[in-house]
Amino acid sequence: MSFQYVIDSIEANGLSAAQKITLIALANRANDGGVCYPSQATIAKDTALSVRHVYRCLCDLQELGLLSWTAQHDTQDRRKKKNIYKLDAAKIAGLSVKGDSMAEETNNIDSLHGHEVKQNQQGFATAKNLTELAG
Repeated sequence: MSFQYVIDSIEANGLSAAQKITLIALANRANDGGVCYPSQATIAKDTALSVRHVYRCLCDLQELGLLSWTAQHDTQDRRKKKNIYKLDAAKIAGLSVKGDSMAEETNNIDSLHGHEVKQNQQGFATAKNLTELAG
């Protein structure tokens, strides 16, 4: 498992929940080069999705350029083997938003009571006194 692929997949934005969990399941099984080869049934088991839904998610992820896959075939009896999936690290990392402006804004108002809260020098949020909180 490559932790960087898993982290980038978790932070990826702009995907449906099913697409995201499918990408995370592939990243969890990928090596450091982004290559893995689980069956669609295995991905379905990992994600709690149906095999058909997994296939649709894989097609969507391929259209977005986040992964590519090639099917293996046995040359002797023409049976299909597992697919080989290749994750594109650059495109997956490009979907993540490194800075969330809403999370980084300083919230100086206590959301429960509407009172202003001061931050001391250590960064802890404190009120001036108890009467300020009691309002």
